[in-house]
Amino acid sequence: MRRFIILAALSAPLVVLPTRAQYPPPPPAGATGGGMALVDGWIRQFLGRPANQGDVGSGQALDAGTVQPQVLLSRILACDEYYAHVGGEDRRYIQGLFRHLSGRRPSPREESYWLNRLLHTSEGMEGRTQIAYELLQRYPEALSGRAPQVPEYDYRRPSERDRDRDRDYRDRDYRDRDYRDRDRDYRDRDRDRGYRDRDRDRRDRD
Repeated sequence: MRRFIILAALSAPLVVLPTRAQYPPPPPAGATGGGMALVDGWIRQFLGRPANQGDVGSGQALDAGTVQPQVLLSRILACDEYYAHVGGEDRRYIQGLFRHLSGRRPSPREESYWLNRLLHTSEGMEGRTQIAYELLQRYPEALSGRAPQVPEYDYRRPSERDRDRDRDYRDRDYRDRDYRDRDRDYRDRDRDRGYRDRDRDRRDRD
């Protein structure tokens, strides 16, 4: 039931973001409330331009509480303007979206995972909105304009993680064994050196 509610919210109509070639005049100074300031920050960060008159409705919707920030930002990150801004191709879209939200490039594993998710969801803006929403849930810091460096998410199944962990333990044991062998070699070398020194001292006394 919760999934249907989220999908319904994400599919609600968004205030149309203008294409890059047609910018209405910027919003008036009186329109920069809390919601408008947040929207303006998102537009500048993710679309590379200041907010314009067409974006005022989005800020007003935030102030009125008729749309959640996660939902609105997901739509901005799914719009055709953003898609074109990051390369106009699915793989580049995933790379740009991930970099903007997490603060780093996706690893090959992460890129493959999210690209596969995008290719198996609805086409166009609807599918991109779902992917953007899921990534925002994982990296919510982007809602405030911050994109911190975060570690790679572990997409392996538990059995794979356990297998890799056991392999790491074995590798560590092998390294410890190598260290012990090296220490033993050092002791043998020191012992042999001590024997040689003792024999030399004996010869000198003789």
